[in-house]
Amino acid sequence: GDDPSAISSSNEEDSRWICKWMDMPLLEPSTAQDAKDMVKWAFEISRLVDNPCFVRETTRLAHTRGKVVLGELPTERKTAYFPDVWDMCKPAKSQFTSGPFGILHHKAHERLKRVVPLFEASAFNTYEGPEKPELLIITSGVCYLYCQEAIAMLGVGGRVGIYRLGTTWPLPEQAVRKQLERTSKVLFVEEIDAFTEGNVMEFAASLGEAMKPHTFMGKRSGHIPSWGA
Repeated sequence: GDDPSAISSSNEEDSRWICKWMDMPLLEPSTAQDAKDMVKWAFEISRLVDNPCFVRETTRLAHTRGKVVLGELPTERKTAYFPDVWDMCKPAKSQFTSGPFGILHHKAHERLKRVVPLFEASAFNTYEGPEKPELLIITSGVCYLYCQEAIAMLGVGGRVGIYRLGTTWPLPEQAVRKQLERTSKVLFVEEIDAFTEGNVMEFAASLGEAMKPHTFMGKRSGHIPSWGA
């Protein structure tokens, strides 16, 4: 769990960058129900693609409590199994101790690619608001709830749309592109760094003339603080 404003720890570093460095799927829950459902799904993804899956929370979710629907409990009992654990005292050859090592990097990329269609179709990515909003908010985690509250308090629900991105890495590019086509004005709200903001802007730039120009606002532009919560 990351800690914006370092409320109960010594720093507020954003752990999401680890997922980008390590080709690791990343999920960001917004509610207690999300947290339960995403943890279950993370195990399923992990088994499917043979890779760790990261579920990232921040302080307000870590300290929340709420009612959740548990669903059916699994009947199958699973045991952790690591076929290629390297013992430094008995260094035998394995996929981790024998080359060519470059192929392992390739395999990491390939495993992450298998996650993309799952994230593109994920029900954790949701949009609410007008079909063609004046402003589109792209958000994740508990910031989704902050955005809902702000829109309600300001009474701008008919003008502002919210796209809640629950699967933040790898970026579900086609799902994001569909949202970007709604408007030309986008505000990013996330904790803590400009992680999703940078990824979406990079993707939009890669589309070139196929994507109309956008005004992107967030931490980079100074509209959202780059630290704290």
